[in-house]
Amino acid sequence: MIRPLVRVLVFCASASRACMAQDSDLPPRDPILQIEAGMHTAVVRRIAADPSCSLAVTGSEDKTVRLWHLPDGKLMKVLHPPIGPGNDGKVYAVALAPKGEWIAAGGFSRTPGYHFIYLFDGSTGSMVRSFGPFPQVVEHLTASVDGRFLAATFRGGLGARVWRRSGSELGSWQLALDDREYGGRDSTGAAFDREGALYTVGYDRRLRRYAPGFERKTAQIVAGLQPHSISVHPSEGLVAIGYGDVGRIDVYDAASLNRLYPLEADPAGTGALSSVAWSADGQSLYAGGSFTIARDVVLQVWGNKGTGDRRTIAGSRDAVTNLFPCGSGVAVAAADPAFGLVDPNGARRLWLESAGADMRGKLQGDFTVSEDGLRVRFGLRAGGQDPVLLDMLAGSLTDSPTKPDDLFPPNDESLPITNWKSTTAPRLEGNALDLTPRERSQSVAITPERDGFVLGTDYFLRSYDKSGALLWQSQAPGVVWGVNIARQRGLVVAACGDGTLRWYRLSDGTLLLSMFVQRTDRRWIAWTPDGYFTTSVGGEELIGWSVNRAWNQSADFFPASQFRKTFYRPDIVQRVLAAAERSNDPAAAGEVLTHRPPVARIVSPSARSVATSNEITVTYIIRSPTGAPVKKLTLFVDGILANAQSNSDLWIMNSDGEFTGTMKVKIPSRDVEISLVAETGDTASEPARSTLLWWKPQTDAAAVKPNLYAVLIGASDYDDKSLALPSPGNDVDDFDLLLNRQANKAFGKIKVVKLKDRGPEPATKQNIIEKLIWLKNQVQAPEDIALVYFSGHGKNLPGGIGSYLLPVDYDGEPSRSGISKASLFEILRQVNGGLILFVDACYAANGLDTVDFLNETSSWQTIRVMTYASSNRAETSLTKGRNSFFTSALVDAFGGNAPHQGNSLRTDELGVWLATSVPRLASPGRQTPQTSKSPAWQHIPIAYD
Repeated sequence: MIRPLVRVLVFCASASRACMAQDSDLPPRDPILQIEAGMHTAVVRRIAADPSCSLAVTGSEDKTVRLWHLPDGKLMKVLHPPIGPGNDGKVYAVALAPKGEWIAAGGFSRTPGYHFIYLFDGSTGSMVRSFGPFPQVVEHLTASVDGRFLAATFRGGLGARVWRRSGSELGSWQLALDDREYGGRDSTGAAFDREGALYTVGYDRRLRRYAPGFERKTAQIVAGLQPHSISVHPSEGLVAIGYGDVGRIDVYDAASLNRLYPLEADPAGTGALSSVAWSADGQSLYAGGSFTIARDVVLQVWGNKGTGDRRTIAGSRDAVTNLFPCGSGVAVAAADPAFGLVDPNGARRLWLESAGADMRGKLQGDFTVSEDGLRVRFGLRAGGQDPVLLDMLAGSLTDSPTKPDDLFPPNDESLPITNWKSTTAPRLEGNALDLTPRERSQSVAITPERDGFVLGTDYFLRSYDKSGALLWQSQAPGVVWGVNIARQRGLVVAACGDGTLRWYRLSDGTLLLSMFVQRTDRRWIAWTPDGYFTTSVGGEELIGWSVNRAWNQSADFFPASQFRKTFYRPDIVQRVLAAAERSNDPAAAGEVLTHRPPVARIVSPSARSVATSNEITVTYIIRSPTGAPVKKLTLFVDGILANAQSNSDLWIMNSDGEFTGTMKVKIPSRDVEISLVAETGDTASEPARSTLLWWKPQTDAAAVKPNLYAVLIGASDYDDKSLALPSPGNDVDDFDLLLNRQANKAFGKIKVVKLKDRGPEPATKQNIIEKLIWLKNQVQAPEDIALVYFSGHGKNLPGGIGSYLLPVDYDGEPSRSGISKASLFEILRQVNGGLILFVDACYAANGLDTVDFLNETSSWQTIRVMTYASSNRAETSLTKGRNSFFTSALVDAFGGNAPHQGNSLRTDELGVWLATSVPRLASPGRQTPQTSKSPAWQHIPIAYD
């Protein structure tokens, strides 16, 4: 099913005073929630690459711009232009300077008629300036071969403009061309040739050539009504044009603008070839768009510089939106969303798709909902493929190969609704339902009372009564591929094109909750419109708040993990769905604005630059959005502390001010990643990162083995005998024995302290805290490791009040005799080295909130930490022989039974072993250990055979 790219937007018809009266206005200032899953979640509109095909930039309707390293597809930077509600902030056009020094982006900035082109520094990702505002949407951007010119085309007759770089500063540009004589029609495509001439096409059906001095020459286009794209051959003086309404392309002579020959698509297919591109070597000509053969999107390729035989190769699963030269092949952008690199023979050197669930085809048995709306079964892939069950009450996402009997498909038969599957003309009793032009319906669900229905379309979720009268409509974040109604709770559940499930109130269409799941690793997060969320381990990194600054400044983006203390509220999420009442906290936006952390950027060395010395100077820029003083900067090399500064020179009291400084750091003779973290008193920035390549193949001598300092805690002999546990003492003894066997193997020196029940070293609250402080003081070298193991009870208080570990002298009152997560972490965050945590503390109902515990440690930016935790809240005793299930698997792993590469077990391999082996010991569903790590953690050997 191929979706045409339809514009359902509101424009100003001309550069009127009303449209341009907002020059001094700022973008919306309230925080806006966005999904961030490492890949676009909406249509990828445009792609551009550098001449060496080593960098690519993509722009998307998800309102982000992304810079990628090729051909491995590594995400280098996410650029955040200002955004707003609805269409505001969607990116339709991008351009990349030949050496990657700048990136341009534009599209739909704000309703009505207030649009910008943004220019970003390719090295730092910061915005250096904006062009505009313009009364019409930016349709296309392109850079000249030498990077001195940037050309833009616009919708609505605004025509084409060109800016010339006028100085050494990235932000220095002057307007060189402003041609608005486009007959009031959209100008859709532009391309420079090697000599600096610019070629454009538009819906006035004219091909234009602007000579290097920008003298214009025009010719009438003789084919389709919608000339959409244009590409210039690198050396042969040929121009190819693609059309948005026909399956053909035309080749013109670049000098005379005379048409030379048409190229027809395969007659077995249907649709348009809207995008066209010559390969960078000029040998092949590619075309694609909505053109399909047997419902499969395909590309058409002509060899021999465009005069050879036509070949058909695989395209995307949805419409191809843009093609761009990249070596002998082409870079492809698609509406899937997806992008990649395709060779002339059809081989994919790279192909990346959305990380979210594929919500296409969520109809009937492939999209079932419980009567209360709290449980949803759906496929992570199209239709019902890879089915999972989401249980919002349990906070779980599990495999669901068979449909539970108490989940129900949508009712689409109780009212005479017809012609609703992917059409522009759905009908009720033969009468057409009004949709916007070219909008298609995709899904339908009839109410339990049969007195109305909801319709999912390309752009909206709509509710009608049984006579077909529209009751309400809510703009959807992409196509509504599936819709269902909970029978007892008055909830509408929608499967949306951005990979989300969304719950709406049936009575008025109020959005109550959104949920996103990462398809491959199954991390997930569900959030209310004001930001309260519940999540899996690692899921809180999947969304964040975008906070606009000004039209000529990048928006800040802060992951939800930065605000966990306020917004991690599973109880609120459950209450919202149970009551079908929106969580409406007017103070939520203020909480985000008040507690924004600092922002850090590395200016140099730039990403993937070459290091030729073991000592480098890092130039950085830091800013404090709240105006709170930045008190500390910490620099890491491959996650290990390398340098730190704490002095008043770093303080920034102006929220718009920036501080530029330098730090020296020593690096080993190999490729490394450097990262920089800025801290205020209680917040830390996301790490600014840069990867450095060593100048020649060379490795350091064998690394010094880290020393290990460990505190092992076992609590079982509680005063409350109902809490008694059989295994913690054994767990501590057995783990101690195995750790000490790793002396001079995985570690250098090993020193272990054991705390057990009420013995000579009791596991009391005071003793545990004292030994943790001792542990913190022992670790002096950044490469050394502190290890904490706890086997006992945990307790979580509802409503986000707190999580506690329970020492052996626990008296029933957690706040008095328990060890709070906050006090535990206050000590451990001071460890001047690596930290490994093992927490086996989920033995009873209302046990430790494992998700919160793991997510908290994984968000630490200034300490490298690895956390392993059991996860169970229903059992009173989980043991196998001497040990708990969790520790039994741990003992097996250190004993050499866990799969591993080479002769050592790494920390990541241990996490996989625990996650797979413990459920087998405990039986499915009773215990599921989970693992998390901070961004700074680099996996290390933890045990040798």
